[in-house]
This record gives sequence, C-alpha cells and structure tokens, in this order.
Amino acid sequence: MKGQKLKILFLVLVLIFVLTNTALAGFGISPAQIQADRLAPGTHYEENFILSRGQPTEDLIAKVSFDFPNDPEVVNWISVEPDTTISLPKGEQRVPLIVKIDVPNNAEYKDYSGFMRLGVAPTEAVQKQGVAISLGAKVSIDLKVTKIKIIEFKVRNLRIPSSEEGIHFWKIFFPGKINLVMNVENTGNVKAAPLKAEIEIYNLTQKNLLFKGEDKTLSELKPFEKKDVKAGFRHKLKPGQYWSTVRVYSDKDKVAIEDKMILTITEMEISNREWLILGGGILGIFVFILALIFIILKLKKRIKNIFKK
Repeated sequence: MKGQKLKILFLVLVLIFVLTNTALAGFGISPAQIQADRLAPGTHYEENFILSRGQPTEDLIAKVSFDFPNDPEVVNWISVEPDTTISLPKGEQRVPLIVKIDVPNNAEYKDYSGFMRLGVAPTEAVQKQGVAISLGAKVSIDLKVTKIKIIEFKVRNLRIPSSEEGIHFWKIFFPGKINLVMNVENTGNVKAAPLKAEIEIYNLTQKNLLFKGEDKTLSELKPFEKKDVKAGFRHKLKPGQYWSTVRVYSDKDKVAIEDKMILTITEMEISNREWLILGGGILGIFVFILALIFIILKLKKRIKNIFKK
C-alpha cells in the first residue's frame, strides 16, 4: 500500500513538472526591466510590457507579483492593468500588460530596488488539478525618487492634415488655419509643454518663403505622459501644394525635432447652412452694435437734460 502511494505521488510530481514546463516553453516578457530614475513625489509613471509565446497552443494563466525586500511599502505604489491575474488565451502570441507606479507625496528621496515576478501555468490544470503557478519571468525594478526638477521631451510623428484656405465674406477675410499634430512624450518629472512650434512655407521649388508662423500656446503634459499635441497657424495662402519646414522647440535654442513635408491647402467648401450661420452671426453683431450706439445716444441725451435742469 505504501509503495502504491509513493507511485501516485511520483506520477503527480511528474504531471506537475510536465504541465509547468509546457506552459513555460517559449514564454517571454519585454522589456526586461523597469528603470525610472527621475521620479518626483506625487508623479505617475507607466511601463508597457508585452507577454509573448512562440507557440500558443493552450490557455494559460499568468500571475503578477512584486517584491521590494528593503522597502516593502513600494508594493503599494504599484498597480497592474488589466489585473494581477492575466489570461493568455490559446492562439494569442502577444498579450499587453501595463505596470503603473504612483509615487506618494511623502516618498523619501532615494533609490528603490525590487522585482516583478510572473508565474504561468495552464488554465485548466490550475482550475481542476490545483497545479501551482511556477515562475515564468523575473523583471528587475530600479526606481529613484529625486528632488531635482527635470524638463525634457521626446517629439515624434509630425504630420499636417490637409488645410483649407481662408473665407472671403463681402469685404471681410477670415484667415485659414494650418494644424500641426505632433506626438509628444514628457520624459521629465514636472508638468510642462514644448516651448513653441514653428513653420516656414515655401513654393514647390523651395526658393521663395511665402509664410512663417509660430505657436507658443501648446498644451501641457503631465510627467511621463504621452499624447498628441496640436499647434495652429493662421495663413492667407491660396489653394495648392507647398513645401513646409516644421520645427518644435523644447527650449529657447533647442530644437526637439525638425522635418520637411508637403503641405496641401484645399479650397474652402461652405454649405448653405454654414453660410446662413456665418451671415446670421455677422448680422447679430451688426444689430448689437446698432443697439449699443442707440443706448449710448439715449443715455447721453438724458445726461444733458439732467444738467439743463
């Protein structure tokens, strides 16, 4: 009887070994570390990971845990999206994972070192047979909370959507607007914005400068935030194609990015409804001015009558 129990125990151990090694085969995570050495108290930081498998032939479960041996309170700074238990479905080679770090306002200025551990196992085995989650990957985490304020940006993917010419209404001209869209990442640890965006527009031979403009009202980004930022330039150019040189400045004399691209300005198409709205707006302004003049004249007349008395 004792020998039979040993055989059963041996078979269970073999089954656990086979299942967990099958789960771990070809499993990986990228990037291999979190290194954030410019955190400030109160800042939010995110790192995007990809969990990958070479041959996703079965459903897996991955469990995420964190360990900071010298500073266990740091675990409370960290959250995971979608969750600390992640499904790796059969057929899916790549699954995203986001680690979010929220540094408390009273965090001590120093270095913090720890690990993120990911354990994986087949879903069915975990649910039905109670197979333990085994270590699948280990990611080192190095954080530094500093009192130094850092202003720094990365600017990518400049693009200019097609712009329309200005609007002529009677003797009034409304300039057109060129929108520059840039993908900006604030790699500093304080809320800030690029200093300005600048555009120069030339004819297709690139010999004649036709327009130059700048926009200093770029929207701010939170520390470590990444988003599309727009710059706008009012112009009086006619429909056609032009060459443009675009520069985005992170500081007074520091160009974060410079690029040349073709700009297309199309004819303004205004529907009857838009003409009615525009005309109604101008008529409303005209009526308001007349009413204001009438009120001022009436008040003036009353004041004169008072003084006469």
